[in-house]
Amino acid sequence: MAGMTKGRNVYDVSKVVCQGHDLCYAEDEVIRRFLDSHSTRTMLGAESPRNFSLFLAQSDETSFLI
Repeated sequence: MAGMTKGRNVYDVSKVVCQGHDLCYAEDEVIRRFLDSHSTRTMLGAESPRNFSLFLAQSDETSFLI
């Protein structure tokens, strides 16, 4: 998405600035807590002791979720 202004919501460019949330949505924190919970990890068989995090990878030309 060339030419996008940094700080804009990549899913809705009519929103001027994303405030306080990595991906511009308050639900991100709820999703992170769910994915990081012991019961979710147990159900999925995940053994990672590290915290799960959502982040947006950005380059000069594109933005994408990793």
